[in-house]
Amino acid sequence: MQVLSDKGKVTDGDYTTPRIMLYTAVSEVNTKALRKAQNRVEERKLLQKIFELDKEESVARVAELLLDFYTINLDFVKHVKNYSDEKVSTFLAIMHHTFTVSLKNNLSQRECLQIFKGLLKIHSLARPPDSIGLFSKADLVELEEFFMKTFYRHYPLYESAVKQKADLTLRTLNILQPDHLVTPAIENTMEECKVDDVPVLAELLEGLNLYKPKEEAEKEEEPEKEQKKEEKKERNKEQKKEQKK
Repeated sequence: MQVLSDKGKVTDGDYTTPRIMLYTAVSEVNTKALRKAQNRVEERKLLQKIFELDKEESVARVAELLLDFYTINLDFVKHVKNYSDEKVSTFLAIMHHTFTVSLKNNLSQRECLQIFKGLLKIHSLARPPDSIGLFSKADLVELEEFFMKTFYRHYPLYESAVKQKADLTLRTLNILQPDHLVTPAIENTMEECKVDDVPVLAELLEGLNLYKPKEEAEKEEEPEKEQKKEEKKERNKEQKKEQKK
């Protein structure tokens, strides 16, 4: 989802070395049109067109947020301070550049402030061709104070609203269908296991008095077997006596 426009980005992808931004993001023609706009509705329509907000592939609330951002900036330089066309164009471009680069690159508030101050400095020193003396020292104080009270203070909110979000969709797939499941017959998978065949198991069970080795068990069973034999003989004798009678 494209949230921010690249219009007016004149740093060749390197936001650490900004260039002069006079009549870049906001051309001279558009600046004059903004100055001539009679009301807030006209101004917002122009800003929407200039910064291509009507082409944003984003949700309506994000586009509205961006439009409010540019409207606040314009209101300050046009109505509060009544800056010249050159200052209006440059300041709007500086704010646009700072906003776009900071949020697209997930910069911190401190880094965002450094970009803004760097741009102001370039436009306050008469050292062509690298800088121009457009803003006075008094302008710098006013613009920095405005920046700190608006965009900088609410930077986390802008960051949260504009940041691209990925939707996670979970689906359950039947990798193994019931027809493909093969359950072997239990009787074919069970094998008889004698305790004597597993010495470790026999020793463990013997220690718990739960098992006796086969030889010991047979020895203990011999007296019982002999007793049962004797009892059987006695029963047979008694039966024979009864039969004779």
